[in-house]
Amino acid sequence: MEDEERRLSKVNREENRENRQREGEKQKMIPYFQLFRYAKNRDIVLMVLGSVAAFLNGGAIPSFSLIFGSMVNSFQEAGDEMVRQAGWNAIWFLLVAIATGTLSFTMFATWMIAGERQGIEFRKNYFKAILHQEVGWFDTINPNELNSKVANESFAVQGAIGEKVPTFIMTFSMTFFGFLYGYIWGWQLAIVITATLPVISIITAVFSVIIQQSALATQSAYSEAGAIAEQAINGIKTIKMLDGEDYEHQKYYQLLQSAANKTTKYDFGVGIAIGLIWAASLWSYALGFWYGAKLIADQTYNPNQDSVYTVGDVMTIYFSVVTGGFSLGQAGPCIQNFAKGQAAAATMYEVLDRKPKIYNSPNPKKLLNFNGEIQLKDIKFNYPNRPDQLVLNGLSLKIPPGKKVALVGESGCGKSTVMQLIERFYDCDQGEVLFGGINVKDLDIVDLRSRIGLVGQEPVLFATSIKENLLYGKTDATENEMIDALKKANAWDFVQKMDKGLETYVGIGGGQLSGGQKQRIAIARAILKKPQILLLDEATSALDRTNERLIQETLDEVSQGITTIVIAHRLSTIQNADLIYVIDKGIVIEMGTHQELMNIHGKYEILAKNQVQNQEEEQLSQSQMHIRSKKIILDSLTKPNDTTNTQKIIQMNVADKKNIAEEAVDQFKQLQELDIIVKGQTENTQYDKVADKEQIEVKKKEPDAQMGRLFSYNKSERFQFLLGVLAAMANGCTFPIFSIFLSDMITVLALSNPKNYNDEERSEKMAYVRGEADKNALYFFIIGCCALCLWTIQSFCLSYVGERLTLKLRSDTFRKLLRMPIPFFDEPKNNAGTLTSRLSVDCKLINGLTSSIIGINLANVASLVCGLTIAFTSSWALTLVTLGITPFSFISGVLQAKIMQGFSSQTDEAYKDSGNLIMEAVTNIRTVFSFGNEQIILGIYEKKVQMPLEQATSKGFKAGLAMGFSQMNMFVMNAIIFYVGAVFCRDIDLSVNDMFKTIFSLTFATMGAGNNAAFAGDIGAAKNASKNIFEILDSEDEYQREVRLQKKRLVQSITGDIQLNNLTFKYAGRDKNVFENLSLTIKQGQKVAFVGPSGCGKSTLMQMLMRFYEPDQGIITINGIDINDYDIRYIRRQFAIVSQEPVLFNGTIRENIQYNLTSINMEQIENAAKTANAYDFIIKNQFEEVQVEEKGNEKQRGQGFERQVGPKGTQISGGQKQRIAIARAILRDSNLLLLDEATSALDAASEQLVQDSLNKLMEGKTTVAIAHRISTIKDSDIIYVFKDGKIVEEGNYQSLTNRRGAFYSLEQGISN
Repeated sequence: MEDEERRLSKVNREENRENRQREGEKQKMIPYFQLFRYAKNRDIVLMVLGSVAAFLNGGAIPSFSLIFGSMVNSFQEAGDEMVRQAGWNAIWFLLVAIATGTLSFTMFATWMIAGERQGIEFRKNYFKAILHQEVGWFDTINPNELNSKVANESFAVQGAIGEKVPTFIMTFSMTFFGFLYGYIWGWQLAIVITATLPVISIITAVFSVIIQQSALATQSAYSEAGAIAEQAINGIKTIKMLDGEDYEHQKYYQLLQSAANKTTKYDFGVGIAIGLIWAASLWSYALGFWYGAKLIADQTYNPNQDSVYTVGDVMTIYFSVVTGGFSLGQAGPCIQNFAKGQAAAATMYEVLDRKPKIYNSPNPKKLLNFNGEIQLKDIKFNYPNRPDQLVLNGLSLKIPPGKKVALVGESGCGKSTVMQLIERFYDCDQGEVLFGGINVKDLDIVDLRSRIGLVGQEPVLFATSIKENLLYGKTDATENEMIDALKKANAWDFVQKMDKGLETYVGIGGGQLSGGQKQRIAIARAILKKPQILLLDEATSALDRTNERLIQETLDEVSQGITTIVIAHRLSTIQNADLIYVIDKGIVIEMGTHQELMNIHGKYEILAKNQVQNQEEEQLSQSQMHIRSKKIILDSLTKPNDTTNTQKIIQMNVADKKNIAEEAVDQFKQLQELDIIVKGQTENTQYDKVADKEQIEVKKKEPDAQMGRLFSYNKSERFQFLLGVLAAMANGCTFPIFSIFLSDMITVLALSNPKNYNDEERSEKMAYVRGEADKNALYFFIIGCCALCLWTIQSFCLSYVGERLTLKLRSDTFRKLLRMPIPFFDEPKNNAGTLTSRLSVDCKLINGLTSSIIGINLANVASLVCGLTIAFTSSWALTLVTLGITPFSFISGVLQAKIMQGFSSQTDEAYKDSGNLIMEAVTNIRTVFSFGNEQIILGIYEKKVQMPLEQATSKGFKAGLAMGFSQMNMFVMNAIIFYVGAVFCRDIDLSVNDMFKTIFSLTFATMGAGNNAAFAGDIGAAKNASKNIFEILDSEDEYQREVRLQKKRLVQSITGDIQLNNLTFKYAGRDKNVFENLSLTIKQGQKVAFVGPSGCGKSTLMQMLMRFYEPDQGIITINGIDINDYDIRYIRRQFAIVSQEPVLFNGTIRENIQYNLTSINMEQIENAAKTANAYDFIIKNQFEEVQVEEKGNEKQRGQGFERQVGPKGTQISGGQKQRIAIARAILRDSNLLLLDEATSALDAASEQLVQDSLNKLMEGKTTVAIAHRISTIKDSDIIYVFKDGKIVEEGNYQSLTNRRGAFYSLEQGISN
């Protein structure tokens, strides 16, 4: 029954996803001209100038037909007269070449500059609009998708308003002027050809619709895949802990495969549409020539020329139409880009035009004379997408000015919601939130939040330096102010000992710092802000006892005279609060001071009971210790000959040789010398030599971005690729082959000159002309049919190959990233934003290269080869002359490609770097809003995209010059060929027919080769993209290293004997060792605890057990076997781990608990939840921060174990996340347990219950626990006390307490 319910729930979610997709497909497309929303006056001037140039250029190119018409007539002459007339025509060709070169430079330079500038404005405004949305909006989306969406959609829009626009205008203009010239020279023939245009237009419209539908159908799947990739990279340590690399890859691959399958369905329709466009153009030529021959044969009067139709008229009209029709076919890729840009803009404009639900009133007030009083009156509130359940139900409370007020209650009671209402992340449904008597809705939001300092339970740091993180708290802070704040937060000592001090890079999410260090920097940031209101949500939960006491004293000192609101599970931290509110089920049920509430004997007393009992037990044990000590001394006096007692006296004297004050001073000094994680690698060690060798080998592996390597991925699609390539090459030959029949047609029509025949001969010749014209027109029609078939095959096969190639590249790259060692992700360049951009943008560029650009380029190359072959067989002499000038055309194309590739490489890195900033901002949006950092973030983003903006002008000018040079080559070449051809006809008896074959074949061939240059930018970008992808794929991952070093990769049973022998380790890039020559033993079945100040190396040891890092020297053994001899994935599966900051993945509670355990049934999942004290809140749907996707859609939101937890688990409270993570660990039933502050996020009642559950779970298992709360590890068999990377004490709780040394000081919170 339960399985059936889960199945139905899954079906419902799939149906909802499909419904949303169908709604997206029906979405109205953005009108094209609305894409220019962010065009400034300068951009408008450039675009108008470029458009005029493109339009005129489109008129200059078809003028070839005018010159050619005159040329045909000139070749009816003989000798010197023929050469003279050909010379004048060549001069006209050169003049047009100069004109088209200048116009090509102008149109491409202006549009590239304007397009780049507008694309950057799109990115900036899109990101700005995202940051202007309210928190509730972020609740309804997956923030992990936003980075990919901004990158992909901005890329698509820029492609629609960049250099493809003048290309399209030019092709349209060429079509227009081609037909215009045709009408001027003979409207009867031109009007027949015009009749074919509606068919071509309809086919083009169908093509555009298919492209739009394809983009909409695949956009959702790619966005979901991007979100999975981003959350996986952000949570890479958790994934490796859970052996989830293949599990995440499979989810990612399924979404990619779904998108690829949908795209393939559309590719066939796209191929037919493109084929029909080309075929219709050729069929129009067949109709035109057939009718032209008929006009000549019938001696039809041409009123435009005031004479009967001649071969020159037909050639002029025909070539005008040929040029126009050829251009119309080239518009396809441009239309495709426009359609994609319009589809992307539709979703962008929804955000850009959306008005946030939380915004300033028309005349917002500032808290100029604010005394700190806050009042909540009769608050009723439910989260926007959860209207059926009240979180706060008539809550009222008053925060006195300058007082410390605590909010307590069980997880999910509404405490954090109160803080979010004070920050105005949400507006209440009923009631009022008042600041100094002013409704929060009337206040200026930025001013309000600037007066509030927030320190959350899970500290948020950005992937930049410590200094930059502090500046988020106060943008104009001096270095002295930052140092002072760090000192107050007890953080300056470890910061100043880092290699780069304040400039130290903290990693993604602060990943290169310990949890306690991150929390202290977050506290320093809040202190630096000097707020009038201080919000502390479990602000010291990540700290050890000593640091907690020190920082609590600092917070008490800093908050003097400041209105302070505290959420705490450890009631000991709020006993000195001026006022405590007890919240239950969304209302205040008790209020008063600590003592007053204890006297009431109500809810507060129940919450405090477990903690008070623990404190009493600790005090009792300490009292008993002192009593035993006194008894030993007394016994020794009465029994002076007892040597045992004498030894005990000596031990006591040694322990007590300093008084408490002296011990406190000494311990404080040692704490001041506390080391953070110091990273690097020890020199002159065996391991270093191996590591250095590996580094050299990796550096030697330069990424190979050659086309052959790309297509080696498509071995299974070789047939489709070969078929597509053959079709493209055959397709490229259609126009050169067409030139053969065209030459024959010209020769036939030239014979129809009535002046050359008498009446008797004329009739016979006209009949011959009709017959030959009919035959050649039929050939034209057949060639059109071939083009239809070949284009369909080419487009479908190469698109299919392109989709499969990028599917495999994305899949392999993502799998490679998941398998990379953790130090890879510690490098700043390998942040989640950059890596996910590699997967989305880079692979999309390669797709475009494979699916369309390669085919068009192959066709153009084939056209060139075929044309040259025909030319050689017709006139080798004229062809050799042509080959002598051909290199200029290739040089211009190569130059253009190099320029475009260089710019693409530079701007690509800038955009990926900015993408990482987007990712960090949107996934930590509450921190950004709380500190009012929206403008700061936008300022940083603008700086990151400044480089492409500054280079836009230079890029446009250089690319324009290259394009202009490329475009004028065709005319220069024809000028030379025509003139030399005339000379050869005169001097070496070259026939006119063979000369025309040479000219036509080379003309069509060079037209195709010239069009290759239009895609130079795309090819350059794709080459850089492939280089980036292969750079990742060529990196050595964890498993490849295992194979290369010929590790044993054992998978034998592990029971739990762990030995650490003489370990020395430092992180890469750091100079100081985390620990040196460290040794310890953990026996099977023991519970071993690591305690010590934050940053002393406890978590590092756990990560080394998981093989995230390897020691520089020394070894770790399990069951007497070197840990490196075990299979790396197998060894990780032997551990169950619960971290201090639990990572949940976007999905249901069931999926998170069951993560990567497919054989687990629902009963086992429920039992694990019960053991972790999570079952009740799951079944009863008692979630504090539910954020769902569809308003009122109960099925999609899910209930119970099918409830969505949201990205990073944001839909549930911190305590609930921790219990789900514990249930996940319980379900793994491993022999080895790693507990890193596993209960730090729980309230007192839940902590005790979960601790009891963990105690049961640990029976018979080897357990390593990191704890700041000594009460949770009292029952440990052995406790190792760490300080500065060394073990300073070891023993059980009782023995360590008796010593009254470092452990005793930690427990008492005494600094020495």
